[in-house]
Amino acid sequence: NAMKEETKPAPVPRQTWVVAGVIVAAAFMTQLDAAILQVALLHLSHDFEVSVDSGQWLVTVYLLATGITMPLSAWLCRRCGPATIWLWSLIGFTLTSAGCAAATGIVMLLVFRALQGAAAGAMLPAGQSVIVSEAGPTNVGRVMGIAGSFLVLAPALGPVVGSELIQSLGWRSIFLVNVPIGVAVVLIARRITLSNETSRQDGFPWLSWFLVAAVVTCLTLASEAAAAADRTALAPEFAVALLFIFLHILIQSRIASVVKFSLLRDRTLLWSNLVAFLAGMYQFGILVYAPIHLQLVSHLSLSATGLAMTSFAIGSAFLAYAGKIVDQRGGGAVTVAGSYGLLVVAIAQLAGTRASSQPWWTIVALLLLSGITLSSIIVPSATAAYAKINKPDVPDAVALNNLLLRVGGAVGSAVIIQLSLRDQSGAGQLVAIYLLLLAIAVAVAAQLLRQSTPYRRN
Repeated sequence: NAMKEETKPAPVPRQTWVVAGVIVAAAFMTQLDAAILQVALLHLSHDFEVSVDSGQWLVTVYLLATGITMPLSAWLCRRCGPATIWLWSLIGFTLTSAGCAAATGIVMLLVFRALQGAAAGAMLPAGQSVIVSEAGPTNVGRVMGIAGSFLVLAPALGPVVGSELIQSLGWRSIFLVNVPIGVAVVLIARRITLSNETSRQDGFPWLSWFLVAAVVTCLTLASEAAAAADRTALAPEFAVALLFIFLHILIQSRIASVVKFSLLRDRTLLWSNLVAFLAGMYQFGILVYAPIHLQLVSHLSLSATGLAMTSFAIGSAFLAYAGKIVDQRGGGAVTVAGSYGLLVVAIAQLAGTRASSQPWWTIVALLLLSGITLSSIIVPSATAAYAKINKPDVPDAVALNNLLLRVGGAVGSAVIIQLSLRDQSGAGQLVAIYLLLLAIAVAVAAQLLRQSTPYRRN
């Protein structure tokens, strides 16, 4: 009993849960908004009398704007404080949501969607920085675990909520619903104390921001080109992205950096971010591949496919429990355990492709297990890094993690789609082999992360 008392972490303060709840409410709104729009594209294209391909730009401009402002959030948080940036971004997201609802044409809607994405790109990492600073190294696992387990529900609820809103109130309601939520969160946030540390800054890092934003933009467009099966645009966009990465590495010692890439000199942060990049490739890859397989191979309807995809969100809710273990044993140990589980899932998927048929329920089971294992990798690996850094560096560490997770997702989506197009058999063997290789890479990176972090015993 004495040993159990010794290993049990101290309770998380009430103030920390209140702060986390407010931040998560705003983040949930943005995630739900993105998920809902996927359902509304056909309605919006019809109402504005444009093609579905043109309507798809409502998603693309949002992703591009998010990718452009996300790296900038670190510099803004250092200069103005993460709470300040989060609050103003939330206000911006709420106002631009109202602008989207009031749009009278597709161009006007595209402009407000871009502004909405820009606000979300700054708000998400800034809010995460507030949570990490407020929780501290001893509580960050549990707090991020609970917060993440709520956020993963948004993509699952989005199609259901979106369909009901459009059928009952029309497409404008999918944007208007953000306004009362945003106003309520702003009013509550004004009444509580949020962590808002600032640090002295040099001039605005124009060149660094341009190069990093260009990389994210090129990879996002490459992912969109892959989805459209446009191979002619794929290679040039990847090549330009690699060129900008090389240029930034070449001159970063002589320019002001939009994000402190120097943090990667610490081995824990280096391996943590490598895990984020590889796990992002795996996660976005499987989420792109699964609906393709369920519809084209298993012949499920669109609604049945959407229902089947919720199994990933259900599995990801395991994050709430994984967060508790992180605060007891450390993020490195949990990440290693999760990576071994991911290896088992990847091997099972490869074995399934060699069978004469792969029933739809096996894909659902793999999605569920993928959700469980990835929830034990992505957030625990990040918390291993957050527990080690100084408070002034939190915005940069958060921005780096989000940036590499996003870049990994864009690369992973593009690769998966291209492999699916090349797989003539339709069994998904190329995809399964690729995912197995990714799972092995994640396991190696996780082991390196574990070796760079102490085994925690509270």
